[in-house]
Amino acid sequence: LSFHYVICSFICYIISVLIVTHQLIVIINTVTKNDSAIKS
Repeated sequence: LSFHYVICSFICYIISVLIVTHQLIVIINTVTKNDSAIKS
């Protein structure tokens, strides 16, 4: 049961990291596009 709890927590942690990483990538892409539009 304890081992199962650790696995679930680890999976939840990975999902959270993936979500945050995805959001950061989207923000970076948006900022990059805005910078390109401003320069051109």
